[in-house]
Amino acid sequence: MQPSQNNIPQDAFLFEEQPFDLRKFFHKYILGWWWLYILGIILALGIAKIYLRYADYFYEVKATLLIKDSGNSGKLTEENIVLQELGIGNNSRNIENERYILKSVSLMEKVVERLGLNHTLRGEGRIRNSELYGKQAPIVVDTFVPAGDKGYRTFKLELLDTQFARLIISETRDTAIRFGEDFVLDGSLYRLRYRQVSDKADPKNYILQFRPVNKVAEQYAGQLKVNTVGDSWSSSVLELVLRDEVPEKAADVINTLIDVYNEVTVEDKNQVGRNTLRFIDDRLSIITGELSSVERNVEEYKKSREIPTDAAADVSFVLQEINRIDEARTQVEIQQNLLDALRQYVEAPEHRYGLVPAALSETGAAVNDAIGQYNELLLQRSRLMESAGPDNPALARMDREVQTLRENLLSTMRQVENELKVQLNSLERKNKELLARISTVPTKERELLERKRQQFIKENLYLYLLEKREQTLLSLAVTVANSRTIDAARPNRTPVSPKPQLIYAISLLLGLALPAGFVFIRDLLDDRIYAEEDIKNITAMPILGAVAHSRSDETIVVKPRSRSAIAEMFRLLRTNLQFYTAGAKPPVTLITSSSGGEGKTFITANLGMAMAVSGKKTVLLGLDLRKPRLSKYLTGQGEPPLGMSNYLIGKAEVDDIIQKAPQHENLWFIGSGPVPPNPAELIMSPRLEALLASLKERFDYILIDSPPAGLVTDAFLLAPHVTNTIIVVRFAETRKNMVKFIEDVYAQQKLPRPAIVVNDIGRKTGYGYGYGYGYGYGYGYGYGYGYGYYEEEGA
Repeated sequence: MQPSQNNIPQDAFLFEEQPFDLRKFFHKYILGWWWLYILGIILALGIAKIYLRYADYFYEVKATLLIKDSGNSGKLTEENIVLQELGIGNNSRNIENERYILKSVSLMEKVVERLGLNHTLRGEGRIRNSELYGKQAPIVVDTFVPAGDKGYRTFKLELLDTQFARLIISETRDTAIRFGEDFVLDGSLYRLRYRQVSDKADPKNYILQFRPVNKVAEQYAGQLKVNTVGDSWSSSVLELVLRDEVPEKAADVINTLIDVYNEVTVEDKNQVGRNTLRFIDDRLSIITGELSSVERNVEEYKKSREIPTDAAADVSFVLQEINRIDEARTQVEIQQNLLDALRQYVEAPEHRYGLVPAALSETGAAVNDAIGQYNELLLQRSRLMESAGPDNPALARMDREVQTLRENLLSTMRQVENELKVQLNSLERKNKELLARISTVPTKERELLERKRQQFIKENLYLYLLEKREQTLLSLAVTVANSRTIDAARPNRTPVSPKPQLIYAISLLLGLALPAGFVFIRDLLDDRIYAEEDIKNITAMPILGAVAHSRSDETIVVKPRSRSAIAEMFRLLRTNLQFYTAGAKPPVTLITSSSGGEGKTFITANLGMAMAVSGKKTVLLGLDLRKPRLSKYLTGQGEPPLGMSNYLIGKAEVDDIIQKAPQHENLWFIGSGPVPPNPAELIMSPRLEALLASLKERFDYILIDSPPAGLVTDAFLLAPHVTNTIIVVRFAETRKNMVKFIEDVYAQQKLPRPAIVVNDIGRKTGYGYGYGYGYGYGYGYGYGYGYGYYEEEGA
């Protein structure tokens, strides 16, 4: 009958459950791979250095611009103050429109054409080509007659000397170009100029690239950032930011963009003045004809009625009060005429988005303010139209605002017209009262007075228009832009991308993270056993002992007077086994493993030697009939001619096969003998039980070296004949799935009283040392290596 399982707790043997061990973690993931981390850091920093050597550096250039509020929103009226406090004033809307205009492609196209950014010159290098711009470029390209965008074109340019350069158009076509002379290329007229940029020799090879103006403009418009400085609701300061490989070019682009923007705004303002001037000239032409007609009418009336030239003067002396009222009526009628003309101009369909003349202040302050706001919005719409399509939401929103302001302007004009009518009616009543008093004045003089009044009105209107024409011409001559540059763009020599400190820091982190990731992933993919926790996490089988890695080439490391660490560990294993098999007389221990190469024969031979040196007669049975190695471990030679296989088939007796081991007088062994064709059937032979009965009478300990239990069935066939089982697990060799197999054996009690012996701990693998060994680790006395308890192996 198979003995019952031993209930001795696992911690009675070598190992105890321990919390997370930082030292083990450090050994496993860091110290064991120190060379990989150093290599990773060196490679990462080297790659970073090469990258920074040949990377394209980008520089950031900034400028600040103050947008002047030329509209009515800039006035500190009570209405505007309340709107700004509520955060709904139109200042932010105007600034947003100006931001959109500054980022427009149409504006940037003018910059590209002015600076010639559609053609670039690059110095040809071994690895990268560096752009040469401004004073850095020894060759300057001038364009005189552009033939339109021809798409992307690239040519090679070879500097021959200070007089000539060779333009390589294709592999089979090139031409020599003299500096300073015009030449035609693809329908365009160009000129190359040479200039000495430094005392060093100029590079010989260059790359000349032409790009479409609109594509270059789209590139720079996309890269340009226009941000509001401070409070976006009230601030009128914009910050223009541009990144480029050449800081001088970025500064030139921003400064030229500001110049072009100012020119466009001045042109927009002058357009209002020119519209006003054209309107005044049209009115002057009409008034001149009417005034000439009135003067001829007065002259003809005098002649036809034979009225003396001084008669009117006599009548005027009598009618001074009437003249004063007539002057007031004249002013009102002038305002009516101008207001009527302006209203017809605004209502005309052809002037739906046309600028309204705004220099005629006699139309009233309310009308002039409304015209100013209306014109300002039309100018913004005009600039927005240059960069936005008809379906743009911003344009649709602005059209609605234009329609609202047009209706407000017309309403204001009608209101002022009604007020003028009230004034004129009042003056008419007073005039009639005065005329009734002078009814005695002769009819001829009275009719002449009426004609003189018409002449007076026309003369005053003519003089007023002449005055306004001069004022408009003066405003055209002194028009200023609605922006002022606070800080012009200046080249910045500090790169914003890439940043060397950041690149080196990231490279250092990657140099550490990549090896760590490799080690971690390798650990996840590697299912071999490297630590005690790997075993305990899978199986509850007790761990009987551990054997360190042997640095000696000898197969028997336990000797009578040996004090090496590994010999002491076998002695400790012997003690644990004696305690584990207490009560069995004599104990029969089966030593197997889950798979081959885990050192079960090594454990069998040296554990037997440890028993022998303690005075216990021990016999080792080589029942690994498939791959016998026990005899070689003990004698250094192959299997004897007679062994277990001969005995089990009945061709030998016990005394014929048992041999004394040369290592110690208490150690005996039985070799496997010739390899049989049916080892499992031989193990089932009844002669095996008789052999064990005979050996139990002659020996204190019987150790059986059997085939791996995870590969063949032999170990399970031997189970009824043994008292306990040792399953050898080898660090960095045994797979975790085989430990699961061991757990199944333990759980199903397929082998009697199984326990694990961990072999080869301390062997240095890619994961560091799975265990340290020595007394200091917990194998007995509490002293570490070096206190005189150990000898070096082979000493």
